[in-house]
Amino acid sequence: MELFNNSSGFNGSVKTDESLALHTTMKVGGMASVFIEPADENSFIFVCSELIQRNLCFLLIGGGSNIIVSDDGFDIAVSTKRLSSVCFSSGNNAENKNIRMINVQCGSSWGTVIRFCKDNILSGFEEFTGLPGTVGGAVYMNASCFGKSTDRNLVSVRYLDTESLSVKEYKYNAEDWGYKKSPFQKTTASDSMKIVLSAVFSCSQLPESDSDSMNECCSFFLKERASKGHFSSPSAGSVFRNKPEEGITAGKIIDECSLKGVSVGGAEVAPWHGNFIINKGNASASDIKNLVELVRNTVREKKGVDLECEIIFVSDSVRQLR
Repeated sequence: MELFNNSSGFNGSVKTDESLALHTTMKVGGMASVFIEPADENSFIFVCSELIQRNLCFLLIGGGSNIIVSDDGFDIAVSTKRLSSVCFSSGNNAENKNIRMINVQCGSSWGTVIRFCKDNILSGFEEFTGLPGTVGGAVYMNASCFGKSTDRNLVSVRYLDTESLSVKEYKYNAEDWGYKKSPFQKTTASDSMKIVLSAVFSCSQLPESDSDSMNECCSFFLKERASKGHFSSPSAGSVFRNKPEEGITAGKIIDECSLKGVSVGGAEVAPWHGNFIINKGNASASDIKNLVELVRNTVREKKGVDLECEIIFVSDSVRQLR
């Protein structure tokens, strides 16, 4: 706290004993001894660099939509919530006037992106309407919505290389990406972490006459999410990865094992969707982890399929998140 509060390189707030349940969509998690909210990108880079140089483990909290934080909490957590802006990029396509580039900070919610696109009649992200979490998290996970993945419109990414502590730019290469896969994920323990700072995406500029139809399209996807119970109870999103190359849909195979509605403590497999685990109001991280293992073991025994967990249990992955 003294380091950041007394430094001219930091602008933002530092709190103590902050409940991480307040910052995750599943509404579980213990306390953060120190909770840091940088107010701008330079402060964010300063915080990450200082913590890395001191060899301190810290948890990056984006929208908190894909993580289950341990009941024991985390010593240091860093929020990207205030790094939220969307603007036109200077790198617009000079050859095609119908293509516009937008620059999005890592802490921007998809609601912020969708509002910007609606205001400027830009098509490309309608399927992401109602998606929780942040753009930085979606780039890291290569989040997919209604068949469209985050990298579909990606042009470039600015990131902090945690080995050199320098800001670098990544130019999109389709070979680096796949289903829920991105070049920003650690694949081995020796890999350096690449912290997403901002991303540039391409969008299609629509005529003003298409504004109503675009709004209707966004409303359609929002209603689709609502009809599937996405907003009914706290959750962390899809729990298990699908295996499209094997024709396996996690929710379907879990349903076939009669697991919908099964609960452990306050955690329950959503009665309306097999690949959602919800917090009925008093779930702990341990409840969720035990229920995940119950589902995995049951599916393995009954179907011979080993489901891969998509949500991240922070206590199990602490060294990967450093």
